[in-house]
Amino acid sequence: FFQEYVWEASHYLVQQVFSSLKEMFSGTREIQGWLTDCARLIAKSGRTVEWVTPLGLPIIQPYHRSKNTMVNSSMQTVNLRSRHDINQKPDTVKQKNAFPPNFIHSLDSTHMMLTSLHCHRQGLTFVSVHDCYWTHALTVDVMNRVRDSQNTIKALPTDGHPAWKTLEGSWREMAIESSHTRVRREPQGPSETG
Repeated sequence: FFQEYVWEASHYLVQQVFSSLKEMFSGTREIQGWLTDCARLIAKSGRTVEWVTPLGLPIIQPYHRSKNTMVNSSMQTVNLRSRHDINQKPDTVKQKNAFPPNFIHSLDSTHMMLTSLHCHRQGLTFVSVHDCYWTHALTVDVMNRVRDSQNTIKALPTDGHPAWKTLEGSWREMAIESSHTRVRREPQGPSETG
């Protein structure tokens, strides 16, 4: 393969892979698009994106526009940048790009916590790292049944799932509490095709 064609060939392969992924996971892309639209509208209204996990834990994305402060001394001038100053407006791009994976991670962590609690109740040894779960070989089948029964995102692609209802409810409350929030249009929720 000639070196001069590597960039073009790799660009072509990337396009083909992403095109295939879009086709295979259209429901997932639809959900991601909806979450991104919602986050963009919330951030544009001047609010950070917030939600409550199924465990009841409040999540607030800390992404704000950066604030630069110049500190002068006799020896040098230092430029300090703060990205988490809550007095600054939300960073719309970071809010919208971070929300879909952060929301899904919050559901994954809820699933892991519930699985670990139910394994503990059944006397199982349980270890996990991210989404990998381990137990003794003798109790793998029991752990798998517990894991499957605690799957908080199994039915997520439908708009009737409790995770969507909780998210929608918390955002409606936030919009009601904030008299300055003006949303021009509500993004359509994910369909039941996922």
